[in-house]
Amino acid sequence: MKKPKTISTLVTIVFLFSVLRPDLIWAQGEAPSGPPQKVFLAVLDLDLSPGIPQEAKTSLSDILREQLWKTGRFRVVDRNNMERIMKEQGFQLSDCTSKECAVKVGQLLGVEKMVTGNVTLLGKTYIISVQMTRVESGEIEKMSSDRCSACELDQLIGSIDKVSAALAEAVGGVAAPPKPAPAKPAKVAPVLGSLEVSSDPVEAQVYLDGGQAGVSPVVVKDIKPGDHRLLLKKEGYAPQEIMVSVKPGLNSVEARLKQLATIRVQGVPDGAQILIDGRSVGTTPREVMVPAGTHRVELSLVGYQGYSQDFEAREGESRTIGYSLQSLEKPREVARVSQPKPKGKGSTAKGFYYTGLSLALIGGMMGPAWGKESEIDRNFSVGSNEGADSAAASRAFYGIGGAGFLTATLSYIFMPSLSGRERAHLLGYSGIDIAATGLALLGGFSFLARMSREGYDDETDQNYINKSKARVNHFNKFVYVSYGVIGIGALTALISFVAAPAAKNPGRAEVESLTPKVAIYPEIVAYPEGGGYLGARASF
Repeated sequence: MKKPKTISTLVTIVFLFSVLRPDLIWAQGEAPSGPPQKVFLAVLDLDLSPGIPQEAKTSLSDILREQLWKTGRFRVVDRNNMERIMKEQGFQLSDCTSKECAVKVGQLLGVEKMVTGNVTLLGKTYIISVQMTRVESGEIEKMSSDRCSACELDQLIGSIDKVSAALAEAVGGVAAPPKPAPAKPAKVAPVLGSLEVSSDPVEAQVYLDGGQAGVSPVVVKDIKPGDHRLLLKKEGYAPQEIMVSVKPGLNSVEARLKQLATIRVQGVPDGAQILIDGRSVGTTPREVMVPAGTHRVELSLVGYQGYSQDFEAREGESRTIGYSLQSLEKPREVARVSQPKPKGKGSTAKGFYYTGLSLALIGGMMGPAWGKESEIDRNFSVGSNEGADSAAASRAFYGIGGAGFLTATLSYIFMPSLSGRERAHLLGYSGIDIAATGLALLGGFSFLARMSREGYDDETDQNYINKSKARVNHFNKFVYVSYGVIGIGALTALISFVAAPAAKNPGRAEVESLTPKVAIYPEIVAYPEGGGYLGARASF
């Protein structure tokens, strides 16, 4: 009766062993199969030899991580987590290339294995070499390499597939063959370029495509190949914009900034609005910085006539531009005093102009008159010297007329610039001058005609009578011409003053104030290379 109890006890023992120690139960056979355990590893960035764009390091290293993960044999630490952990530990990855350093990184990351490698370019052949190191012992467990002859950089993906498969084969048995490439093969991320920017002078603010990129000299990294807009700015210098074509790898550009010119605008009255090349820059007195070249300054102030001037600015120079604005307010009548009257605008030139105009008119009429008188003397006289005095007088008057015409012309040419109102007054007073001269000539020719008529009233010599009658007729013609001159002068004056209503029938005080007094202000110019000049400008 005890045998069944013994069998029951043995069955219970076997069941417990099968649960607690299955390896002992299957010692003579094969343990149950299951998926292989993945290896936990990290990959350091590949080391690239000279001749290979260093910007491709990140792309190639990330592709190696991805291909190792795709083999299904590895759990891979991604780049962001690895950099974060290293930053927390205060460890720099940039110079980590040795096996010992890789083991140290692996210990900090808590991985089982570390993968390091490099890419070398020999002639036209790329060689990629990788090795897998066990972190616990520091032992290199697997090394693999592959060559890619006469291929482009993005064709290294095939070589990376091969070395990844070789590393996977070293763990957990033979790995499944790499997955076939997709229909559209993956490409290496675009190889970026960098731009070294230097300037003269240094410490210029650098902007690339509108974004701030640093202070010169500076190397701007991770730039997509192509055309880009580079802008450099520095206080006291004109901004310089350059279009640069960036290629993969290192590019360089050097810019020379041009120093601005300092222009000080001052004069009377203060507070005038300043426009430089049409752009408002404030009110006077003020210093303005402008680039070298030709510019135009315009000044305006309520109640005053505007002012404008073109000027040439040289690089780095310092100069002063002065002005004197004319008031638009109507002058008030003032009491006459015995003080000297201020000279009007170009009063000296006007004086010579009016004098020359009168002399030109006198000579222009008296010259022909005495020339005809000489001809009459010769026709009605027997002597050979008759008419010589009249001829000499004619030539003298012609000379006076020519000198007067030349004086009037030169005075008008060198007369200061006049406004439309001032030109109207000049023409009006010219008409008055012409009329007055014509009136004087009328009196002279009338007197000569009367004297000639009285000469033959009591005379019996027929030749003398005929001569006197010819002289009367001759002088009467010039009397009529004088009337014409008076009329022309009066009509010119009338039309001129009517055309300038503001100055019509002006009083004496008002006429004297039609133009401003003489205004003199300094002009100072200093050149950056040394020297300059100190002068003055005068406004009449």
